Amino acid sequence: MRDAFRLFVIVGKAALVVITGCFALVLMSMLLGFNPDLKPTEGKILGGLACFLPIGIATAWISRKLRTVYSWREARALSTAFGLFTPISLVISIVLAEITGGYAEFLAGRRFFGLMGAFVGAVLITAFLSFLVCSLVLRVTRLAQSVEQSD
Repeated sequence: MRDAFRLFVIVGKAALVVITGCFALVLMSMLLGFNPDLKPTEGKILGGLACFLPIGIATAWISRKLRTVYSWREARALSTAFGLFTPISLVISIVLAEITGGYAEFLAGRRFFGLMGAFVGAVLITAFLSFLVCSLVLRVTRLAQSVEQSD
């Protein structure tokens, strides 16, 4: 049980890094006055940068952090799974974060709480989905190691 909680905490911190990076890059581009309707190529480049730069940073961080807890093979498999699945979980969480943001805005009555609700919802959904994938990959990796050792 302690192993699963430790994995969830590490994956949750990495999901927080990803969502914070994505929100920060998008909000920073809005504050600088970027209009994606005028320049579609720059919008695509900025969108890709806003998505994949935080994922790369979080994947490098989670790889280093997992090496202290798991074996080299398990850490490599977990960080690869996180890096490959995070864009999928990010898309799902951004869509579902509108629901959590709407509820937060309805309950609190201010737009700021709607943004905070969307942010927290995106972090939790990304962390949960990435944790599910990472725990599945960890089980498969441990099963493969046990089969190799028994032969």
